[in-house]
Amino acid sequence: MDNLVTLSEAEVGRAREQVEQIVRASGTTFYWAMRLLPGEKRRAMFAVYAFCRIVDDIADDPNPLDVKKRELARWRDEIRALYSGRPKDPVAIALAEPVAHFGLAEADFQAVIDGMETDAAETLRLATRDE
Repeated sequence: MDNLVTLSEAEVGRAREQVEQIVRASGTTFYWAMRLLPGEKRRAMFAVYAFCRIVDDIADDPNPLDVKKRELARWRDEIRALYSGRPKDPVAIALAEPVAHFGLAEADFQAVIDGMETDAAETLRLATRDE
């Protein structure tokens, strides 16, 4: 994350507002619980939750599997862009500061997407005991 491009305060502010709105609109108590955290941790949790909410919504959407895979692949690319210092999506922009400050690993975000790809599958094949 040392190669993160400089983002304007306005751009970061808009991104923070958007992720907070995503968390608030989720209809869970997470929003109210996260509001109890100190500012920097709260902003980090809002951004991480918004990312998870978005990719989970993609997986749960009734769209065909190829559409879901394409949307999840876009998020894979966005996470790579974030770690290359070029986030474009407001949620990825909101993640930039917590990723840098808390040392969040790219592999963890990619693993979340892996899980959503499994969720998105129309059929799920589980290994047998013999496998």
